[in-house]
Amino acid sequence: MNEFFPLSLWLKGRESLKKFIDANEVKLCFQLGSFISLDKHYYIHNIEEASAQSLSMSWDKTNEYIKKALSLIDADYDDVLSKEEGGMIEYEIGKAPKHCYPIYIVTVGKEETEKVVYIGKTSAKK
Repeated sequence: MNEFFPLSLWLKGRESLKKFIDANEVKLCFQLGSFISLDKHYYIHNIEEASAQSLSMSWDKTNEYIKKALSLIDADYDDVLSKEEGGMIEYEIGKAPKHCYPIYIVTVGKEETEKVVYIGKTSAKK
C-alpha cells in the first residue's frame, strides 16, 4: 500500500504551496470530503501497541516541515520548487509528513463472516 504524502507534488516541483498559505489561520472543514486509507491493523488484544495520531498533530508536523523547507531554500509559499530544491529538502529535512485523521473500524468474524461493529474517530494525543 502506498502512503499518502500531501506535500509530495510540491517537493517534485509540480505545484506551489498556495493552499497552505496562512495555514495556522485556516479553519478546518471536515465536510469538504476525504478519503480513507487503511494503513495499519491491530488485533483488539494488541491495541496498546498503536501509536497516538491525530489531525492536529499531523497539521502541526506539516506546517513545521514547510517552515523548515522554505527557510532552507529561502523561498516563498507560492514558489514552485525545482527538482533539485525538492531533493535537497528531502535530503536535509527528511521525507514529508503524512496527513492523518484516525478512523477506527472494529470488526468481528473472519473473511466472509467479518462484520463491522464499530466505527469511530479520535482526537486523542495519547
